[in-house]
Amino acid sequence: MNDNAVLQENGCGCTNNQETVLSAACCECKLKMELTFEEQGILDRLRQIKGAARNIIAVIKDLEQKRFETEGSRRISMEHEWHRLSQELEGLRASWADLTRRLDEATERKWIMLGHRQPKV
Repeated sequence: MNDNAVLQENGCGCTNNQETVLSAACCECKLKMELTFEEQGILDRLRQIKGAARNIIAVIKDLEQKRFETEGSRRISMEHEWHRLSQELEGLRASWADLTRRLDEATERKWIMLGHRQPKV
């Protein structure tokens, strides 16, 4: 997502850079930082995935700790649950990668529409 960096007008006098907050940007640069509905939707979905992944990771860590304390059929069911959650987490990672690609494409389309980049032939 490095391509999502904000381009600033040359000589705009804006003090905004990667480390400063949006409020330090001039009006010209603030306009370029606006998200399209497509970008906002993708970012919302990425946030949902991140929350789901955090919950799954917490459960997996808990299962890993308890797995060595239990024996027998309970341990086998815990290992099945661990395996199922691991697969679910892999699915979330694949979705994350796809959405990240789609976000980069949406951002590129926005830059082309705004005239900051030339369309690819």
